[in-house]
Amino acid sequence: MRLLLLLLVAGFAAGCGQTAASARARALDAGSFWVGPYAVRSLASGTATPEGPDVLWLADERRVMQLDGAGSAEEVWRPPKFSRLLRFEAADLDEDGVDEWVVTLDNSRIRSLVLRRADDGTFEEIAKPPGFLRPLLGPDGASWLVGQSAGAERPYSGPIKRWTMENGGLVAGDALELPGSLSLHDIHFVPQDDGHRVFTFEETGHLGERDPRSPRATLWRSDARVVARPVVVEREYGNLLNEEIEDSLALPVPTAVVDVDGDGALELLMVAGTTTPVALLDNVRVLQGGDARVMAPGARGLEERARSPLLGRAMVGVVPFELPNGAHRLAVAVWTKADGGFGKPETRVFLLDPSTGDLVGTEATPSAVEVEEEPAPAVEEEEEPAPAVEEEEEPAPAVEVEEEPAPAVEVEEEPAPAVEVEEEPAPAVEADP
Repeated sequence: MRLLLLLLVAGFAAGCGQTAASARARALDAGSFWVGPYAVRSLASGTATPEGPDVLWLADERRVMQLDGAGSAEEVWRPPKFSRLLRFEAADLDEDGVDEWVVTLDNSRIRSLVLRRADDGTFEEIAKPPGFLRPLLGPDGASWLVGQSAGAERPYSGPIKRWTMENGGLVAGDALELPGSLSLHDIHFVPQDDGHRVFTFEETGHLGERDPRSPRATLWRSDARVVARPVVVEREYGNLLNEEIEDSLALPVPTAVVDVDGDGALELLMVAGTTTPVALLDNVRVLQGGDARVMAPGARGLEERARSPLLGRAMVGVVPFELPNGAHRLAVAVWTKADGGFGKPETRVFLLDPSTGDLVGTEATPSAVEVEEEPAPAVEEEEEPAPAVEEEEEPAPAVEVEEEPAPAVEVEEEPAPAVEVEEEPAPAVEADP
């Protein structure tokens, strides 16, 4: 991805600059499960074969990579030509023991693909209806697939409908009784013995709870704005007057409703974040920071049970993940470096204790080397995983800088002077988005 702009806003420098620097240092010091020179946008977990082990899927704009329990990764799919991948999720929609993929693409218009793995290991399209699709846990406890039309002037338009898989294709069902102001990415059902509860990501950034009998009625709203929408897609479209309009679409991090701590009750696994922009990459703004949170339904609304450390520039995914030894972890994908125009971006996967949110130390793996066997530049990055974790503690920039123009990386990364440099062109940030 080519960097168009990388400037820190003035307000960020006052206190957030030091916090971000220490967060990046902490992320680099901790042992990561996987590291690679990619700007990963989505993280999902599931099974790729019947009764197979858990795997992780990481998706950036151009590819999907599969990561196994040993930390080895390989590229397994690329989107069609002239398309960029916006969002990736996985769920077992037909209950055959293998997860299907739900991929959202942008190719002049937004549409979603449902893909499943064929016997030969390739992935075939089941359907590609226009608009958005998203898998979620339904009120009945089964995996649902919901869809919503994508308009031009309004990204989300029309009611949210449930889609079902029939005869190898998708069939749209009745509309769900939900307010038209909600997008399908912002609703979360939590089944319970006596029914279900409906939690929402509000447009204001707050968490909310709706009355399941009358979803237009709000029962609870969080005090703080905590919803993370770290990837903001810049887009252009023509209106009815044939005018070119510039707009943006902020996508929340996919959530999971699962029994995180094994107590038999379902929790909401989500990413909380900020609204501070830190970079603009090929019409995609990346926001600063973010942490994983385990939220449990309480008497009123959601109550925080665990929270991860702030680990880097942006957290773009959190999912449950079972290791080959049977240990249950939370896997998080974090941007630890942004593309400075000369150097490559970097995403790391960390493992967390699901009961506390604390980092579970792991030794750096050679996974990035395996991923990079296909893209030649990636092979060069492969020298970083193990050494970089230790070296970047003191001369962190040097590891990256030596491969590409050193000044650019040093300004962007940890050196205090670099942060001050980025503070000065604050107005440029306002102009570029």
